[in-house]
Amino acid sequence: MPQHAEPAAEKTVYLGLAMSGAISAGAYSAGVLDFLIEALEEWEKEKRRKPGDPTIPRHQVVIAGMSGASAGAITCAMGALSAAFGARPAGAPRNAKASDPDQAAFHVLPELYGAWVRYPTFFEESEVGTLLGTDDVDALIAETATEKMPPVTSVLNSKPLSEIGQRVMEQIRTAASAFEPRPYFPQRLHLFLTQTNSRGIPYAIEVKSDQGTSEYGMMCHLDRAHFTLAGLGTAQFDSRWAGAEQSYRFDVVNRGSAPPQGFESLWTEQNTKTYIENTLASGAYPIGLEARDLMHPLDHYRDRVWPVPAALEIFKGIKPYWPWRSGMTPEVYRFTALDGGAIDNDPFQFVRYTLMAEPPKDSPGATDQADRMVIMISPFPEPPEIGALPASKSDKRLSKVAAGLSKIFIQQSRFKLDEMIRTLSSGDAGLWRISPRRSSGGVNQKFAIACGLYGGFGGFLARRFRDHDYELGRRNCQGLLNSWFGLPKTNPHIDAVMPMPQLRSPGSVPAPAEDTTALYPIIPLYGSASIEVQVRDWPTIDAKHYRGFLDQIFARGEKFFELIKKISGIDNWIKRSYLSIGLWGTDAGSGIRRVLTNLILGDLVRRDQILTEQQRQILEVCMATKLTPWLVAHRIVEQRPADATPVMTVKEIYGEIKNIQQVAPREFLDDLIAKVVGLTPEQVETILEADTPHYRTVDSITDELSANAPVARSEVAVRVKELVDLGILLVASGWDPVGRRWPSLRLFGPATVDAYRFVGREDGSTCL
Repeated sequence: MPQHAEPAAEKTVYLGLAMSGAISAGAYSAGVLDFLIEALEEWEKEKRRKPGDPTIPRHQVVIAGMSGASAGAITCAMGALSAAFGARPAGAPRNAKASDPDQAAFHVLPELYGAWVRYPTFFEESEVGTLLGTDDVDALIAETATEKMPPVTSVLNSKPLSEIGQRVMEQIRTAASAFEPRPYFPQRLHLFLTQTNSRGIPYAIEVKSDQGTSEYGMMCHLDRAHFTLAGLGTAQFDSRWAGAEQSYRFDVVNRGSAPPQGFESLWTEQNTKTYIENTLASGAYPIGLEARDLMHPLDHYRDRVWPVPAALEIFKGIKPYWPWRSGMTPEVYRFTALDGGAIDNDPFQFVRYTLMAEPPKDSPGATDQADRMVIMISPFPEPPEIGALPASKSDKRLSKVAAGLSKIFIQQSRFKLDEMIRTLSSGDAGLWRISPRRSSGGVNQKFAIACGLYGGFGGFLARRFRDHDYELGRRNCQGLLNSWFGLPKTNPHIDAVMPMPQLRSPGSVPAPAEDTTALYPIIPLYGSASIEVQVRDWPTIDAKHYRGFLDQIFARGEKFFELIKKISGIDNWIKRSYLSIGLWGTDAGSGIRRVLTNLILGDLVRRDQILTEQQRQILEVCMATKLTPWLVAHRIVEQRPADATPVMTVKEIYGEIKNIQQVAPREFLDDLIAKVVGLTPEQVETILEADTPHYRTVDSITDELSANAPVARSEVAVRVKELVDLGILLVASGWDPVGRRWPSLRLFGPATVDAYRFVGREDGSTCL
């Protein structure tokens, strides 16, 4: 058995955790942190249980810094405090897949689990209220005079978020008397929460011109709250970079004694409020959630350092260009704060610089030297889609260009060329990432997280979605630690002991003991952390739950309409009725109701989170707003010239088009399809740009489903009727399948059939 080359206690690896914005998918990030703390706790427990055992690695891992944007900020802020109490198991049995989809996920950080899974919801029962509740609008209706515009602050009810923050902080404060500093946290933890400062922070540089020296003004809207938390841990770590600027300096221990010099107790009413409001401000999703009124001390801007490769001394000369006159400088800067993820959704550079021993010199990234590593937790790691470009030319319409401007600005603000360059040149051990990965039957699934629908808001639709993602976060974290997160024995900062299992990629064999390229775990798994994390089956909702969600949306909408009527002075019943019809429509297929129904149900169907499998397949056929490969093949057969070659069947053309679409972008489809089916590119383009049918017959649906696998018409007919009964498909009787039009009165002619359309479809051509 090899002996340690140096005392293992002197070997330390420092981690920085960076959590991306994710809205409701913050439940996934919370699950990752939950397992990470369990793994560290179990390892520390094993060290204490077997103090002389040379087979147990005794190097130290310290979470030295944390940063977060939006939902990631909430996970960082609440998770760091919750983790300070160590692992406290609760929820479902640890080693069993939850058989009840509504059973609480296993977790070890109860306060963090409550913040992300137990409390926030659109309309399900909750102790703190719901995001689609109407109590906030009711208060506005009761308090607002008709001549005064009410202070409407968000589309969703944001009051529950403040209540969640207060409740979680109270739970932590109450338990703080039993708090024990953890060995995997430093004595001073730096925490960064990104924010979008709508007022902006002015800066200026002096430039030379023909008129002498003048100022070139600029405005910075990316802001942040920097907290230095004392008392979380016992490890020694000082950050030269993060320690060079002012921060909120709070002591988290509540023992009745005075906090350390330079720190204030976190548990005063004002300091707790400051912590909560800054956390929620980072997650104040524009329009959807309430913006926050913040006041940062002016000193926080005067001494600010930046995560850029420049010496710390340089930042002393970079000061805000405040407009205050001498003697009138305020102590705080007040502004309206919005979602920090709007500008910087992946703030990993803050913890990267926090970890630097000699900023701005990069920490070593080579595997045989690295001891400071950033782990990104990214529920949505995929790059933004570039969008489809029409085959002939780009769309230059003013409405189209204007509509995409906000997205362009946000995505450009998140582009980090310097980080790309640094990553390429610094080795492969300095930056790691944990992102959703879900398999079924050994096959990776397209949609990994249940909270991903509705742009990330969908997790609030059902608690079972958030429970699933919490478990998946735990499982993916375990997968990284158990299979990939390691360093070779030549690295002097880890305790590479045998017979500790060596890391390896799935399917490979362990390397021999003398292999210097073998990787040893940075965080070995012991005790409960070594038991494979189970994830419940992919969660779905039924039609009743879906209708309840819609009803609550419309109930909140009606309250807003009531508020509009009050401030507009509309008292004529004819005007009120006209406005109501215009907003909500006379039935489920009109107005805003139709649009919402289309969007809400569509995402659920695409992500396989509602109804049965065959019902979902039928809905996808009826909801399609772009031509599917089968529809293209069908129309090619209909419209091709009689002498076109080669002569192919619908099924043969369908197979060829599917193969082409798998390897070619939209810009090349015309020519490729044309070569296959014997048409000109122009003829194919006409077919591809045609409208999709909004009415479909049972035969038409059956044919399309059978293109991949045989489906019985009788089964399709039964499922279609079920969807009609649920109010998701609308039926039109008397359709003429030959003439494809409503038949005129006649004595003879083809029999008519029923045709069906998705409740949200009113566009498109006739039924096939």
